[in-house]
Amino acid sequence: MARRLPDFSPDLTPDEQLAEDLAGFYADPLGYVMYCFPWDEERSIQVVVLQSPFKERFPGAL
Repeated sequence: MARRLPDFSPDLTPDEQLAEDLAGFYADPLGYVMYCFPWDEERSIQVVVLQSPFKERFPGAL
């Protein structure tokens, strides 16, 4: 399911627009993380080395 970006309002300053955008993620921590970080640009944030016990639970992951 694709995430929808918050609506843009031309009447708001950039700071107010940012506050509105972030407030929309109050109960959506995954949406916040997907919105705030450049997932398609920085490879180092895409790789997570799992520790035990997660490594055994997800054997196909790094």
